[in-house]
Amino acid sequence: MNEFVNDFVSLKISKGVFYVIWFNYDYTPEIIDFGVKKRTELSSGKSYPMLSDFRQVKKFADKTCRDRLTEEDACKDISALAVVVKNKIQYLYVSIVTQINKSRIPIQIFTDYEKAHSWLQQFKNHSDETEQTKYGNTTANHKTD
Repeated sequence: MNEFVNDFVSLKISKGVFYVIWFNYDYTPEIIDFGVKKRTELSSGKSYPMLSDFRQVKKFADKTCRDRLTEEDACKDISALAVVVKNKIQYLYVSIVTQINKSRIPIQIFTDYEKAHSWLQQFKNHSDETEQTKYGNTTANHKTD
């Protein structure tokens, strides 16, 4: 299984990138913890660059949730993070949060989805693409083990 969707988040691995779409929801530490555990489960110990889309979020998480997202296990199996936001206000907010809560991985913030996706390409495990091409796998299932 390489995809999960519920009321507050969509998680999907496709073409060597882990995609997360956050929906408009009032996030709690329990929800954040569930999301981290589900992402870790889906990645199966394999590292991916992650594109995290916050454009639908109207209210950002409280300090406890933000702190939870910077803990070691929350960054496990993520090689880099591109955060996509809707506007300059969200951009400024996420920028401040990333300055306060230092990350263990490279992070860039974008208002353009395609630029975020393009930036992540340098962090992909290209051996996976070789395996996919070799076996003609063009679906979202990219596990080669």
